[in-house]
Order: sequence, then C-alpha cells, then structure tokens
Amino acid sequence: MKLCSKCNNSPLPFIVVGMIATISAFLTWLTLGLSIPEVGPRAGASALAFAVVGGLLLTYILSCLKRHCHHQDDHAHDGAIHRVPAQP
Repeated sequence: MKLCSKCNNSPLPFIVVGMIATISAFLTWLTLGLSIPEVGPRAGASALAFAVVGGLLLTYILSCLKRHCHHQDDHAHDGAIHRVPAQP
C-alpha cells in the first residue's frame, strides 16, 4: 500500500503500533509465566503475540491513512473547472 509523501511524514502512528504490540507481548510473557515455567515456549508465544498484534494494527493504520488521505484529491482537481448546476 503506497502512501503519498504528505501522509507518510509522521512516524507517530507506527511508534504507537510498536508500543501496543510490545505491551501485548510483555503481557503475554507475564501471563504465560504463571502456567509455563520454561522460557522457550513463553518467548515463542510472546513473539507470536507481537507479530499478530503488530501486523493487524499496522494493516489497520495503513488502511486508515490511505482512506483518509485527501492529498490525491487536491492534485486531481487542480486544473478542473467546477460548475454549479442550474437551479430549477
């Protein structure tokens, strides 16, 4: 999904996605620590939680940025003449 250069300037949405995915992975690590004492399965489940949450949120953020981008509309209508329909 390609974003225009004006919408792709701010890293804030991607930082928020990373923070939320990290928090969910950390909570998964803590929760599984109560039931699985081994480090390997806990680390794998935490990495899976990070990947799933991060991937879904990244897809959602990119689709929202693409949907709410009005910069392409500005370029498409630069040379257009807008006519008002006649009133009956």
